[in-house]
Amino acid sequence: DNETIRARLENCDAAVIIKVGRHFQRICELLSQMELTGQAAYAERISLPEQKLLPLASARTGSAPYFSLILVYKGAEEWVAGLEIAVEHA
Repeated sequence: DNETIRARLENCDAAVIIKVGRHFQRICELLSQMELTGQAAYAERISLPEQKLLPLASARTGSAPYFSLILVYKGAEEWVAGLEIAVEHA
């Protein structure tokens, strides 16, 4: 539930939220309320030709694949800014 996720995010420097799937929109809204969207990245279908790795703010679509994930890092580095909008294998 949102309160559990919020409590855990408040007490860590980095987190991975896995199996986002149908909860994608709800988690995005929670991260927005916590002002963590700019420190989060979205990943789906990693290692497949159609993989995506991008800033969470660029991924705000209605749903996500079941095994997609969101990475949150609350450190000082602007690590999300350097991510590709979509990464595809040749």
